[in-house]
Amino acid sequence: LEYEASITFTVNIILLISTIVLIILKTSILLISIVFLLSRVIGFIASVFFAKKVQKDLRFEPIFRGFADTWKKVLTFGLFLLFNNLFFQIDTILLGIWKGDYEVGVYQSVFKLILLPLIIPDIFTNALMPTLSRLFSSNIEKWEKTGFLLNKLFTALIMPIAILLFVYSEQIVNLLYGGDKYQEAIPVLKILSVTMFLRFSFESFSLMLTTSNRMSIRMWSVISATFLNIGLNYFFINRYGALGASIVSLISNTFVLLIYLFFLRNLFYKWIVNINQIMLYVFSFIVFIIFLSLENLRIYMAFPLILLIFFLYLYVIYFSKIEKSFILSSEMGITFFRK
Repeated sequence: LEYEASITFTVNIILLISTIVLIILKTSILLISIVFLLSRVIGFIASVFFAKKVQKDLRFEPIFRGFADTWKKVLTFGLFLLFNNLFFQIDTILLGIWKGDYEVGVYQSVFKLILLPLIIPDIFTNALMPTLSRLFSSNIEKWEKTGFLLNKLFTALIMPIAILLFVYSEQIVNLLYGGDKYQEAIPVLKILSVTMFLRFSFESFSLMLTTSNRMSIRMWSVISATFLNIGLNYFFINRYGALGASIVSLISNTFVLLIYLFFLRNLFYKWIVNINQIMLYVFSFIVFIIFLSLENLRIYMAFPLILLIFFLYLYVIYFSKIEKSFILSSEMGITFFRK
């Protein structure tokens, strides 16, 4: 598990950095796809290497015992992966069918901006999945503790990013695309920034479902969300275009989050309905209101200021000394952070 977490975390960090560089260089989506594929190949090769190092007599051969149970799990994960990507990105396809390339361009111009931060929870969830799976079987208390800290970490990371994207959406769009070309993308970015916040919010809950052998809940959730997305988009896209697609994305992601929270309501009350978490939301709302009144402040000044404010609050108030030590320790399961 130590090797697996380290490999997954390292490969995803490399992928994140490579993607950022390629986006800055404005390379084609094909090259980004190739880099993504290569990162997975490298991860697989590294996994095989360390697997043989741990278990020297390891052999790769087909085993048909228990094939029926394995097939069910594979099918569940496969359908989840298919519909999870589909329900989140089908908006673009439907926009192209019902509205044309212009609306697709407006939507994609800002949709790409929220995809980059969403790599962050993927890195952590993929790295922690083996650890949490083991803890669910051996130590439920530590399983909950690790998930709780992961949820706090995701919330801490997304708050300043979401505020920045929402408040300074106009400056961001103008900075990236210039002039009045993509003014219609500004309200879309505002809504998608809220969607991004929601996706960060349910990543830890989704991981807890997966590691507690309830993957079927996630599968049926995203399948339902996909059909909900298609149905709502038929009306919203035809009437509101790219803005309608962003609204439906927010609705469908909220729908999935509510399902996850229903099945993990005991964790929801422990993780969210507590004074520390409520204080963070109140603090974030105050910061949001303050910077909303300062939306004319240049983004290059607002960006470091927001980050500094949140860093101080998170470090001094939000995370306890024990939590900070645990996050940076090998107990968290991400050996990359080991002191």
